[in-house]
Amino acid sequence: MLEDLTEVIKKNIPVFTTLAVVAGGIIGAILNNIFNWKLKIKETKLKVIEKLIDRKIDAYEGVLGIVKTLRTVISADLADNSNNLIGYPSILKSKNDFEKFQIDSGSIINYYSHWLDIKITRELYFVQDYFWTLSMNIKEIDEKYYPEIGKIIKQDFLDIASTLENITLDCYQNKISKIKIRKVKGWHKYPKSKTSERMNNTELIKENEKINDFKK
Repeated sequence: MLEDLTEVIKKNIPVFTTLAVVAGGIIGAILNNIFNWKLKIKETKLKVIEKLIDRKIDAYEGVLGIVKTLRTVISADLADNSNNLIGYPSILKSKNDFEKFQIDSGSIINYYSHWLDIKITRELYFVQDYFWTLSMNIKEIDEKYYPEIGKIIKQDFLDIASTLENITLDCYQNKISKIKIRKVKGWHKYPKSKTSERMNNTELIKENEKINDFKK
């Protein structure tokens, strides 16, 4: 019996070999397909992560664009008693420039809010509050006086730009690689007490009487 079985096996060795080769090929093909499938999933995830990070970078660059605009000063070809050049923010070159900045900065906040850290969002809302207050103060003033008003409140623009830049760069360095998308919900402004305190320390509020003189 055993001899017969051995004889059968010997006679069918080519068949068994062929079957083993075929089975090996099938298993190899299956494993290769699994490997390729996992590789494609990994590549897809990497592409998605790359796009998400690109969106975050765009958002941060948009905020830094606001900083750059806030810092841009036009020379008045004058100097103060300490020989420091006197200038005014380019945003207050004209009514059109002022309104354009409000629209552009508002668009950046609305479009990129999901991609920005809450600290940046809060500071951007303070910027909006400041410029809303400024717009209320100058709405009855002829735009030809905007540069003069700009000279009075120039330091506000520089202070706001520095604060916004520091917060943005800090978040960029520590959180740019995190791909979590922040849900826009809840309160995104500073507490009213903090906003009021900061606003009251601005030249816009301190020098309000000087600004109102341009209404006459």
